[in-house]
Amino acid sequence: MANHTYDSELLDLTLGQFLARKAARNGGKPFLDSLHDGRVLTYEALNEQANDLATKLRQWGLSRGIHVAMLCDNRPEQIVTYFALGILGAVCVPVNTAAKASFLEYILSQSDSTAIVTEPEHLQALADVIDALPRLGTIFLFASVEPDAGPSELPATLRSLRVIELESALDSHADVVDEASPSDLAQILYTSGTTGRSKGNMFSHTAMLNWARQVAEGQDLTADDVYLVVFPLFHAGAWLSCVMTTMWVDGTVVLGRRFSASRFLDQARGCRATTAFVVSVASFLSAQPPSPADRDHRLRRLVTAPPPPNPLQFEERFGLRLVAGFGLSDYGCSHSRGFSAPASKVESSGTLNPGWEVMCADDRGLATPTGVPGEILLRCNIPGGAASGYYKMPEATLESRRDLWFHTGDIGYIDEDGYLYFVDRKKDVIRRRGENISSIELELVLSQHSDVASVAFFPVRAESAEDEVAVAIVQRHPGRLREADIVAYCESVMPRYAVPRYVRFVESFPFTASGKVQKASLRKETESMLTLIWDRQASA
Repeated sequence: MANHTYDSELLDLTLGQFLARKAARNGGKPFLDSLHDGRVLTYEALNEQANDLATKLRQWGLSRGIHVAMLCDNRPEQIVTYFALGILGAVCVPVNTAAKASFLEYILSQSDSTAIVTEPEHLQALADVIDALPRLGTIFLFASVEPDAGPSELPATLRSLRVIELESALDSHADVVDEASPSDLAQILYTSGTTGRSKGNMFSHTAMLNWARQVAEGQDLTADDVYLVVFPLFHAGAWLSCVMTTMWVDGTVVLGRRFSASRFLDQARGCRATTAFVVSVASFLSAQPPSPADRDHRLRRLVTAPPPPNPLQFEERFGLRLVAGFGLSDYGCSHSRGFSAPASKVESSGTLNPGWEVMCADDRGLATPTGVPGEILLRCNIPGGAASGYYKMPEATLESRRDLWFHTGDIGYIDEDGYLYFVDRKKDVIRRRGENISSIELELVLSQHSDVASVAFFPVRAESAEDEVAVAIVQRHPGRLREADIVAYCESVMPRYAVPRYVRFVESFPFTASGKVQKASLRKETESMLTLIWDRQASA
């Protein structure tokens, strides 16, 4: 086992203690600036509001170990509530705001939530499933922050519940004793659940702080950084990798209500952000025509996954550095690539964070040679430093941690210098004619076509049990391209075995809340209408 060092003091902190320490250190320094309405919370004010809210919540019956769901779009009160529940020792369950009907019912039921914090925009979705949630007895309600929302009447099916408006809870100015322990369960973070039932990943206070510390240090964040956060806070990427990492280094967060690719650079410019977490934004920016405004910003780094086409050209064009990491809400963040990484490693996920081990393994669980792809297996050697398993899913927990390694389901390889390279999700790798084809690699190639706005490759099953390559494309100029044009371009830049057999044009892609294309949905839809999809083999 590798001999790693880490900050042992981390193991003695709860979320509430961490916030109190940061408030004492930073006082009136702004921590949170809301793009939506201009509200600013200093470190000191955030600490006061979190303790005030914790006091009120305890008076209303919440206590250590109670599970409380959070169904909100990004707003300052969401961060206040995360810390307030942490101070109480309650367990917070962030819920994807796109969830509705059976998806919402499942998460609220499976998580054993007995109370929910929400806003008027989501009351109807809750009302539609409340009859199936007998344990849910209390709604804590924030006022709408949308200017045109207007007054909303409580849906009839919710009127039997205790409904408490939270606006008055933020000005009580009372002290509350931190009732949590660092090893307590703090949050249950659910996966997107695009290929099956969502799994609730159990994070202790220690695991959350370990994630924040390692990302902050691995990506070279400092107290001078202003972090633009526009992805949803119910996702680990925004909450742990952005907000918590910024607090770790005493920086400032600028919080957007919702994500918009077209407005991203203007937002970053307006708030003088130095850092931002992006998923598809980098490729979107890369596809835009060059402009004198490309360098008119203060951004020093973009956190990307995967990198855009021609990443070094991207860095030069926009005058910033692309940094990255490898992590997943099922376990933790194991790798980082910061400013010190050489330019030749710009497409990698970085090197190991302190306290982690990694192995790329074949289907037998044996390590693959240097440079040879295999499933990425992880092990965290920091006590309590990673997610402890899936809530109420012991069999899935054991299966994911078999052979004393966490099995990520991702394919990657490690180079001679110890840098990890992500290849694809294991389930998204296309196996055709004995070749393993990376869908991400194909997407990076085809996205360089001037008439392609966005693209997704995925496997489909046709006559045989073998995968066939399919591609869905959003055109930059609808109607300009033909399917045969795509095949001709692919034949000129791809190996023969990777050229798509099936080509379809779509108006848009289905996305998860974290900005990832739902390829499982694309595959299912395509296979259901395969005889209607343009087929290179039939056309030939």
